[in-house]
Amino acid sequence: MPRWLIFIIGMYVGGGLVTLGFQTYVRLDQCSSTEECAISITKGAVWSIIWPASWPVYAAGLRK
Repeated sequence: MPRWLIFIIGMYVGGGLVTLGFQTYVRLDQCSSTEECAISITKGAVWSIIWPASWPVYAAGLRK
């Protein structure tokens, strides 16, 4: 595996982990029951996987 690909994957994972921490922090205020909390944190985890992938799309839109 090329070094640049390892770097890109590492940056993606790092961004996802930072996003997960932020999403968890923000969503803990919305927890009023165990079920609602689990759903909210799960949404945050899914968003933290998807969100870094949107960066290149967003950056490409800035160039237009």
